[in-house]
Amino acid sequence: MLPKPTEEVYRGLSLDEMRELVRSGLGGISPNELDNTKTDQLLNMSFWHLESRFPFKEKECRIEFPCTVGENMYLVPGNNVSGPNLLDLEAIKSISVIDPDTDMITQVSKMTQQHWDDIVVNLDSTDFYAIPTRWARMDETIIFHPTPDKIYIVRLYFLKTLKSLVDGTVDDLNFPREWNEIVVEGAIARGHQYYGQDYNLAGGMYNIQTNKIRTAVTPQSKEESPSRYARLIVQHDAPEGAYD
Repeated sequence: MLPKPTEEVYRGLSLDEMRELVRSGLGGISPNELDNTKTDQLLNMSFWHLESRFPFKEKECRIEFPCTVGENMYLVPGNNVSGPNLLDLEAIKSISVIDPDTDMITQVSKMTQQHWDDIVVNLDSTDFYAIPTRWARMDETIIFHPTPDKIYIVRLYFLKTLKSLVDGTVDDLNFPREWNEIVVEGAIARGHQYYGQDYNLAGGMYNIQTNKIRTAVTPQSKEESPSRYARLIVQHDAPEGAYD
């Protein structure tokens, strides 16, 4: 009989556990010596450094939203689509539009800001109302050209910035579990650097973290590389009666 999986089995380190490990790595100091705000700051700096440099699958996101006839500028919508800017967009990977009448999918190509500036004077012309074929981005706004001539479904693939531990509002990182320790090690290194001014200890901890990074593999790398498990059939649902 298989043990029933629980959330506890899969979770990484909690914020309190990470704080405790950072203080232990800095010589077993107390919260009075390094409070939660400063500890979280060290953890966040370590997290931000890693999150911006590695292709974690957790950063990938796809959303769909309808465009409006005659409207060519759209704020990036959030998870519930009705409220814009709820997702911190890092980079757009691709955009396509779907004609709901024919289900035809059209890939939309990126245009430069200069290209957009060159055609903006002609936007009032009806000749520029058609299915969008190009897009540009200005901050959190996506611009389409031509301007939609009817309602299309926009399918947006992008990378989002993972939630960090800012102000303790997120209890655990949505990183792969093995990377939690790497975040802690980066925080310890920064603690030695900024609070202890001990650059030898900081350098030693950075080396430990770097070696750990070299052996760690992101989920995206695992999926894109040949695997010795590639011939296995993965069963996503437990067999009937497995937990009886």
